[in-house]
Amino acid sequence: MADRLKKLRINSKKQKDKLFSQVPTYEYPFKIYHLLDTGEGELHCLIAVSHKQFKKAVTRNRIRRVVRAAIFEIMDDTNKLLQEKNQNLYLALVYIGEDNPKYEIIKEKIIVFLHRLLNYENNKENTDSTTNTIN
Repeated sequence: MADRLKKLRINSKKQKDKLFSQVPTYEYPFKIYHLLDTGEGELHCLIAVSHKQFKKAVTRNRIRRVVRAAIFEIMDDTNKLLQEKNQNLYLALVYIGEDNPKYEIIKEKIIVFLHRLLNYENNKENTDSTTNTIN
């Protein structure tokens, strides 16, 4: 568990700055910053919960645990897809919901976002290659 958590984290300040310079995507209850970069094919994630919105640390930590558990469950499948493409995916999930989330809802939202993002990249690559072959 600790080893998986270390692989999941984003420690580099440069990576965080690059990530937060991207335009966010809103997938309620998250504001999601994402960056696809060349690499070994790993998912890296940063989870943030606002202190202003959730005053108690217990509540903020619970939300982080729920999000982390959902990510750990889908991490292996996502890493396989990313390894095929030789890309690293950096995600920053900023929780903007107003109440304590349910695990099933969080997992569903993350899966929908990742599916949309990875399929968009696949479609983008396919359309680029078809336009090159037509010309």
